[in-house]
Amino acid sequence: MQRTTGPLLRLKLPAIVRSLLVAPCLFLAAPSLAQVQPAEGPPMLDHPLAWSLYFGGNLERESSQSLDGWDVAAANYPYKPHPWIGGAIAGSGNYFSLPNSSIGLYTLMGGPSVTVPGHRVQPFAHALFGVVFIRHSSTINNVTTTSTNRDIGVTVGGGGDIGIAGPFAIRGQGDWVEYWEQSTHFSAMRGSAGIVFRF
Repeated sequence: MQRTTGPLLRLKLPAIVRSLLVAPCLFLAAPSLAQVQPAEGPPMLDHPLAWSLYFGGNLERESSQSLDGWDVAAANYPYKPHPWIGGAIAGSGNYFSLPNSSIGLYTLMGGPSVTVPGHRVQPFAHALFGVVFIRHSSTINNVTTTSTNRDIGVTVGGGGDIGIAGPFAIRGQGDWVEYWEQSTHFSAMRGSAGIVFRF
């Protein structure tokens, strides 16, 4: 695939920074939303259904390009005899813009996930497989053309959830992303941070 190079369109407030600004606000509001469990009680991140919902912002680095974006994910650890093993499904969107063109990179993946249940910190790791949608848009002489390619991708990584109050936690995560577009291979590093709700 022919890649366009040039200066990046710099956003005033990257998505990952916005997520980090939201986290302290939720931390301050959390005591009124859910009662903090005492240290001698059950682990803050250990819930009967072990579902977790995550929303955050990310920054992806591919070659010399940086792409701001977002992440959403849901994970479940349903096996009571083995609470450390489960599965996850995740979606993401990342964007790169130039004066007359833009690229949107979207992923939808799922796969196994493992975790180590803890009282306030719960690390996890996953290997996800799925589809990647790459949307190219360009404007020439006030005429905009758009094309979308679909291919396969793999994400391998992990991170940790830190409990703040009741079912709420904050997450830091790092992933290695591999994908193919029309038989051309690409790889990128992605870091993300956001809020987790567990139930």
